[in-house]
Amino acid sequence: MEIEIISRRAARFEGRKRFYTGHVCKYGHDSERYTSTGGCISCLDPTWRQVKAQIGEDILKIIVRIPATMTYERRGALARWIQDSCVPAFLNPPQS
Repeated sequence: MEIEIISRRAARFEGRKRFYTGHVCKYGHDSERYTSTGGCISCLDPTWRQVKAQIGEDILKIIVRIPATMTYERRGALARWIQDSCVPAFLNPPQS
């Protein structure tokens, strides 16, 4: 089965959740990418499965919702803060 090569912009315009560029990611995966983030499916799926298993899907939905009205830089800073501070604190709560 041949996957259609399409740009992220065109995939977003068509309402697709995934797209394929025909190029490998920086880790060498030749797979589709998510339209929302541009991330490689082969890189992200195992990571998200592990996080979902540890913290639960409902909590994950709350954590990853970042307001779309924020600037690109502020969204990135908030995402890094959540990843570096909130998720580790939730996964490893302080022992009383």
